[in-house]
Amino acid sequence: MSHYEESTNAPRWLLALVLLAALAMIGVAAMVLLDDELSTAGRVLLGIVLAGSGLALLIVVRMFATLRVRVTDDAVVFGFGRVRKSLRADEIVSAAPDRYPWLRYGGWGVRISTGGYRAYSQAFERESVVIHAADQHRYHVTSRHPADLAEAINDLAAAESASP
Repeated sequence: MSHYEESTNAPRWLLALVLLAALAMIGVAAMVLLDDELSTAGRVLLGIVLAGSGLALLIVVRMFATLRVRVTDDAVVFGFGRVRKSLRADEIVSAAPDRYPWLRYGGWGVRISTGGYRAYSQAFERESVVIHAADQHRYHVTSRHPADLAEAINDLAAAESASP
């Protein structure tokens, strides 16, 4: 049973911009392959690099478009598609709303910093929840409703510690 669920999408303008960049790279790759000015090996190599980069951008956009967070009876799961983290109730010490620390992590996606800090962040979201785990790691998870998410995670951890 789910006690809390949230999906945070990347801004549409950002997705459109990255999509246009990917399509431009693929288009330029096609033009390079048709250009007779370069040697055949040079055209093929440059075309493969450009097309591969464009396809990689498409995959990244698809993968990191939506950050999903779910708190159930026994765990909290957060992440992007298959790139996600699951913490069982007994692995959670506490959670608290927090401003997303851009200077520590920067950007969008899954971020790793020194000192056991991790972030699962959606682009341009300023609010987050910091989850303190029993293994000394701290996970910042961006959220549009940080107080509600922190409460659900703390309820999960409290229920685990209260059970025999």
